[in-house]
Amino acid sequence: MGTTDWGELGCLTARLRELQLQCDAAPRGRIGWLRELDSQILTVEAQRDRLLAHLSWRLFSASLHRTPLRRPEIAVPDPISAVAMSLGLSAR
Repeated sequence: MGTTDWGELGCLTARLRELQLQCDAAPRGRIGWLRELDSQILTVEAQRDRLLAHLSWRLFSASLHRTPLRRPEIAVPDPISAVAMSLGLSAR
């Protein structure tokens, strides 16, 4: 996944926030302006939803193709051999 996808998501989120602030600050008597802002908000939300779906699908499909991590096998030493080796004796 490219950083441009995530950057685009950030831009769309910022644009949506900006439009919502403009809508909140707009005078209530300007119906045409409010309708235009609502239309732009719906457009940006739809773009953002499509991008989120795209990113989610790419994350999901990448997780399907990833090989599961395997735990390394750790050899557990025989305690008697370990003591014998520490004393300089040969193990059994």
